[in-house]
Amino acid sequence: MNEQKSTVIQRMKKQRVNFLTENEILGLVGRDFNLNKQRLRKLLNELVDEKLLIVTERHKYALVERSGLVKGKFVGNSKGFGFVEPEDKTMEDIFIPERSVNGAVHGDDVLARIVPSTKFGRGRQRPQTGARKEGEIVTIVRHNIQQIVGVFTIYPGGGVVVPDDKRFADQVFIQTDKTMNARSNMKVVVKVLAYPTRTTMALGEVIEILGDVNDVGVDTLSIIRSYGLYETFPEVVEAEAKAVAVEPKAKDKKGRRDFTKDLVFTIDGEDARDFDDAISLKKEGENYVLQVHIADVSHYVKLGGEIDKEAYNRATSVYFPDHVLPMLPVALSNNVCSLNPNVERLTLSVVAKFDKFGNIKDYEIVNGVIK
Repeated sequence: MNEQKSTVIQRMKKQRVNFLTENEILGLVGRDFNLNKQRLRKLLNELVDEKLLIVTERHKYALVERSGLVKGKFVGNSKGFGFVEPEDKTMEDIFIPERSVNGAVHGDDVLARIVPSTKFGRGRQRPQTGARKEGEIVTIVRHNIQQIVGVFTIYPGGGVVVPDDKRFADQVFIQTDKTMNARSNMKVVVKVLAYPTRTTMALGEVIEILGDVNDVGVDTLSIIRSYGLYETFPEVVEAEAKAVAVEPKAKDKKGRRDFTKDLVFTIDGEDARDFDDAISLKKEGENYVLQVHIADVSHYVKLGGEIDKEAYNRATSVYFPDHVLPMLPVALSNNVCSLNPNVERLTLSVVAKFDKFGNIKDYEIVNGVIK
């Protein structure tokens, strides 16, 4: 933010009133930067575009934070209405009737105004959702949904895609030169080029064809793409993983406790693809010693590296009935970071002592090596 914009924001924050006219703002900052009305109006419009100010129908300006508007995420409904989930989690959701959606689509960050329910007329049935407040969308801060998955059908001049998620739109129109030659009844991934309005359909471009809706595996692939997930990793991530995914050497085991002589085992099904944790249990006198070993991923994944950034974006491994989308590249998740049989693995380990009644008497957390 440049100095002029920053000064406008700071001066407006100091005012007792929330809504100011153009002339009032000019009086606050005009002399500092030799602004005339035309230059100030351009500056204010930019601040409105940046969602730092709002402008009313009477051309008064207010800081978003002092406007009485609620910032949140719009959750659409296939019937046309929706809800705003406020960023402030202490607030309840706000019901938005169809007539007050004002161009917002499912997933948008929006600013909403709470209004008396009588504004929308008596006798209208509100959905049984528990939300007690009603409102209207004042402005769209950001469109978050950039692509959708749906079924393609050929039409004159191109085709239409009916999204799997009906909360987004009824249909997305695709021009002929943007269909990737998709055929009717195909599942496709569409990049959104223009968002729907009251009078126009959403416009899009096919960027991937997943296959015919009846093909085996297309249903799973559709879910994967709907959540923005991908089966492969970027090349830079794979390269970094390949470089670090080497069997533990003597220098890697230095300073770690040696558990390789203990009987350590995983508790996983025969079809498990990776082994994250293992245990060991032995009796010492009247007590029991339990070891819990977790694969030490931090030895291989360094903060701020390409693997770390990709793992942050993925957040977790995602499991499907027939396969898994791992958070880490296979070189790590199924190899050196998987506690496989008969090989040494680096761990973060808890060693805990219990009495015969299961009461904990002592414990310690150590870096370890198991086999």
